[in-house]
Amino acid sequence: MWGEKLRWASLARSKEMISAMFLPKINQLYASSGGACPKLGSALRSCIELINTLIEDEGTIGYEA
Repeated sequence: MWGEKLRWASLARSKEMISAMFLPKINQLYASSGGACPKLGSALRSCIELINTLIEDEGTIGYEA
């Protein structure tokens, strides 16, 4: 039970870290294009969603069962 709680706490921290590292850069890239490239913003956000999905599948970054 405690192991599962720790795993989910680690998962939440990993997602927060990734969001903190990448989302500001994504928003900066999008803003620097003057909003002229909505596909770029969409593609970059899709990358973040993919990373989050991978974290959820594995539990944490670098997690091995």
